[in-house]
Amino acid sequence: MAEFEVLISEEVCYEGITHGRILKIFGDEMVYNELLPYTLDREDTCKLEITTTTDTQREVQHISASINDCFIFTKQYPLDHTCHMFIEFYKLDQEAKEKQRAERKELFLELMENKIRQNTEALENYEYVKNSNISHLLLDNVLDDIIKIIKTELLLYNTVKNPNSTKEIFDMLLVKYKNIAHKNIEIQGALVDEGLMKEGEYIKSCDTHKDKLEQFERICYTAIELL
Repeated sequence: MAEFEVLISEEVCYEGITHGRILKIFGDEMVYNELLPYTLDREDTCKLEITTTTDTQREVQHISASINDCFIFTKQYPLDHTCHMFIEFYKLDQEAKEKQRAERKELFLELMENKIRQNTEALENYEYVKNSNISHLLLDNVLDDIIKIIKTELLLYNTVKNPNSTKEIFDMLLVKYKNIAHKNIEIQGALVDEGLMKEGEYIKSCDTHKDKLEQFERICYTAIELL
């Protein structure tokens, strides 16, 4: 039975690569005349695109590269081949991933800042209602749990901002949040049974708790990824 050729192609693009870095990457793979343009101003930057096509049947990989959309290099290597150029490719890949991670974390922390402001305002409102004589539908134990939930969310957001936070802390916060939310739902269910809360309000509250719990979980898991 004839074997089919399997080609796997991957393209990556790196912005802001200095000419000095180009010389370091391809110094052992290209001749001097090909590299000469990059020796004139080593601090100048360019866009480097690398295409790797793997031939699994022949157990080889084709490497091609272009700078600022101009083709400069192509060569075939065995799959198990290693050289300085491959080491530099790996470094470029790790640097790009770290940059993406840093950008993602910065956006994530901005989101946490917004949530801290929102929850601080909500906490002040609920505590005002609890400490006043204003009539409201929620009983004190339900209101207490809502305040606990908001405080736990605030603790989560501030923990995300703390560079010394650990996975165990986020796991603990998630368990704490689930316990408070489930207890709050149980209490509201009892209020429905006693006719102190409308069933429609209870269903809406359950949906809200479910959405907030899913959001809390996503924040915890994202924070753990960004540790």
